[in-house]
Amino acid sequence: MSELLLNYTDVSEKVALSSCVHEMYAGGRSDSLRVRISDTDGQFDKWNLRTGSPVEFKDSGTGTGKMFLYSSAPDSSYYDLRAYSMPPSGTIPNSKAWERVHFSQIGQEIAKRHGLEFESYGVSDHVYEYRKQENEEDFKFFGRLCTLERAALTIYNGKLIAAYEPYLEAIEPAITIDTTGCHVECEDNSVLSYGSATVSCGPYTGTYKAPGENSRIWVPQKPIKCQSTLEAIRFAAGVLREKNKMLVCGSIEASLMPIYAPGIMVNILNQQAPSWSGAFYIYKVRHDYGKHKTKIFFRKKLEGY
Repeated sequence: MSELLLNYTDVSEKVALSSCVHEMYAGGRSDSLRVRISDTDGQFDKWNLRTGSPVEFKDSGTGTGKMFLYSSAPDSSYYDLRAYSMPPSGTIPNSKAWERVHFSQIGQEIAKRHGLEFESYGVSDHVYEYRKQENEEDFKFFGRLCTLERAALTIYNGKLIAAYEPYLEAIEPAITIDTTGCHVECEDNSVLSYGSATVSCGPYTGTYKAPGENSRIWVPQKPIKCQSTLEAIRFAAGVLREKNKMLVCGSIEASLMPIYAPGIMVNILNQQAPSWSGAFYIYKVRHDYGKHKTKIFFRKKLEGY
């Protein structure tokens, strides 16, 4: 039995759910919920929904967690709702100069600004001599820093979560997905990978080389500010990971499986293409409750960095 909560009130018995699509990401984007409801009795306006009103969808013991309404548009006897896990306040640019600040302090302050809690998993609590946020949304600013630190930044159920990607990828898979009877797509662009990356800022230059014999070097086009050679090397590793991590990836579409969420390792058993069997990292999941379909997006984990 599914529930649709608007302003913390279950309205599933008052309206008919025409479509419901929940997309979840392991980092880089906010989770989204798109819902179309049939409102032939004119109930919608009575709920007094506004931008930022809490929205939540539950099904089979799982769900979206707390999300925030961004838009509601009438279409004849239907209403189309769009909600995101990021509070609307996250779209407002901010400016601040950060000095002698820990990674966790930035995360905690940004989370508090938007009524969220902050959690961190496996990310070293580095100290930054100086970081400047200049007319930039809080989550974009912190997300860029997370990328440099090889961390995934997500917002789920009122929490801002930073997780070190190599830490997540090192966890042994507890689930096996057999692709028999599923629609599977795979893509291997590993020929485009880079073996090292170099970050330069003033007197500081750092190069990180991944394991292997790949001699291609990636140099970011946009300058990346750093305050030491060690920081430049660390950021180069983050830049290299971001450049390479999506080159070997794919997707599996099957009947609805609401238990699956991104940010975990799984074993994939592909009997039609055994070379695509093994341990993979789920970076995105789409649950289409109207069509009773789940699409899992996976990528190969990076070795050594």
